[in-house]
Amino acid sequence: MAVSILDIDDFGSDDFNIIALHTSLEDYKLAYLVNKYGQLNLEKELIPLTLSKFATHTNFDFFKFEDKNERIVWSLIANKSVIESEPRIDSDINLVLTNTYSDIVLIPEYDTVDYFIKVEEALLPETVQQFISKLNVIKELDAIYELDKNTLVSINNLLF
Repeated sequence: MAVSILDIDDFGSDDFNIIALHTSLEDYKLAYLVNKYGQLNLEKELIPLTLSKFATHTNFDFFKFEDKNERIVWSLIANKSVIESEPRIDSDINLVLTNTYSDIVLIPEYDTVDYFIKVEEALLPETVQQFISKLNVIKELDAIYELDKNTLVSINNLLF
């Protein structure tokens, strides 16, 4: 299986908007609703985004839509991914301990955000607000707002 690896030191275009979403929806359901109300055509990418950090690789599934007419790329990506550790063996008592699970956060300074919508090609502020207004009708969204990308410490994690 092919894997895209994003190294923390990778650099890319910083000409984008970032929208934060708080919701308990599964990614596929959220993508459906964003497509419906945001008039997009997000599709799940076959190759997940892989974040290389602290000698571990964490996969983040994401959805993408390339609007060729407007020359805009829209991406919906989860802020959290769960990784499973290998079972440990306690040699003192000859017992195999169960696997443990850890949450890895794509943008740690916004660890309460569930998903991000990244819009490659900076939009005018009023266009972003119009898009957010369209999505505000989604009842399952607890909050949606634009982030100031200049305040992001982990901005490199969004350059994919």
